[in-house]
Formats: sequence, C-alpha cells, structure tokens
Amino acid sequence: MKKVVGSLLMTSTILLGALTPIVGHAADGENRSGTTNATATFTANTTNPVDPVDPTDPTKPLDPKPGDGDNGANSGAGLSLIYAPGKLDFGSHEIDVINNQSYKALTGSDGSTVTMGSTSKVGLQVSDQRGTNAGWTLSVAAADGTDGNLSTLKGATVSLPAGTVISSGSEASNGSTGGNGAVGQAVELDLGSQASTSAGASFTGTTSGNVMTAADKSGAGITSDLLDPAAVKLNVVANTAAATTYKGVLNWTLTSSADN
Repeated sequence: MKKVVGSLLMTSTILLGALTPIVGHAADGENRSGTTNATATFTANTTNPVDPVDPTDPTKPLDPKPGDGDNGANSGAGLSLIYAPGKLDFGSHEIDVINNQSYKALTGSDGSTVTMGSTSKVGLQVSDQRGTNAGWTLSVAAADGTDGNLSTLKGATVSLPAGTVISSGSEASNGSTGGNGAVGQAVELDLGSQASTSAGASFTGTTSGNVMTAADKSGAGITSDLLDPAAVKLNVVANTAAATTYKGVLNWTLTSSADN
C-alpha cells in the first residue's frame, strides 16, 4: 500500500514540473533587438496624360474616348479637366407667350445630351496628380461661341444642379462632397447681359460660377461630378423666344488654388 501512494505522488510531481515555463535569459554580451528604417518615394505625374475613367469604377477607362465629340475636354497630366459633356440638348418647343418655362436637358431617344459612360448623368471629371493637394476650382461661363446667338434670348439662364461627387480611392462620397473633400455646387448662369423686356418676372443668375471646388489639402486623385439631366435646365422668360434655333457654349475653366 505504501508503494502505491509513493508512485502517485511521484507522478503528480512530474506533471507539475512539465507545466512550469522555461524562461530564457540573454547571456552577457548578447543583443536580441534591432531597428529597420523603411522609406517610400512618390513623384507627381506632370507629363503622362490621364484619360477619363468610369466614375463608378476608376480602374476602367471611359468609353467613348476623348476627341470623339462626346468629350468637351482633353486628357492631361498634373491638374487637368479630363472630361466635360460634349453637348446639352434642351429640345424643340412651341413659343410660350404667357408663362416662364424651364426645359430640361434631353437624353437618349428624346435628345442628344451627352451622358457620362453608363451613368445616365451629365458628367465632369478632374484629375489632380500633382502630389501637392493645393486645391482647385472648376468654373463655368456661358457664351455664344463662333456662330451662336444664345445671348439674344433675353432674360434666359442655364441651371446646373449640385451634382453627386465621386472620387477615386477607398473613401466614400457623401452626396455633393467626394471622399477626397471636393464639393459640387449649384450654378445658375445668365446667358447674356440683356434684361427681359416682357411683363413677366425674369430669371436671374450670374455670368459665371463655380461648379466644383477643392480646398487646400483636398481634391487629390480623379474627381467626378455627376449631374441629373432633369435638373440641368434652360430657363426661358415668357414671350422672349424667337422662332429660331439658339446656339451657345458653356466654357469650363479649371484653376489651381496655388495660382491665386
């Protein structure tokens, strides 16, 4: 009986010893830590033109390509406006001599307004690959162009809504503000300096306005501004339109905040 108890006690002692951790200690003169310096260098893209991309997937080039008539801008490096709608079509309408009217931009089978890729939206796209995050502003102004007469449509304006702003990268957009901090803004443009001569109230606007801005430390990458065609409107004062086709242009200008 005594031998059995002794065997059990010995077994318990062995198991407890197996659970006791073995702590290592550096011997005198040994070193067991070190430091590695890591570096990465990036350079601004100031020479290679950037093509427009699909706003919903910036890894895909936009089809159709620049220069085919749908894009009113060109590819570019550094800070560039790389996409603008090639055409806005406000349709054909009977003259209204009583009421002010607003005519939306027509797309698809109803009209030839250019939409951006597969988005069904009127699009603008800015590329900023300077690496400075200095900020920028995209503005627009209305003019007659080479053979235009739109400024003779007295009291008329063009309305552009604050679009949905989408930027490349992983940060989510928030309506009119992109993930990179760029902001879309609504604009109402006067088409000319001539005031309305009708008895009805005239529309009011400005000769130029900012449609998208990026403050300092924002606006990097590719930024798209998507405008609802139904909210892109030609506003006409009653009894001012003549029986003719009015033509004009919207001139888009991109400026760097660093230039101001």
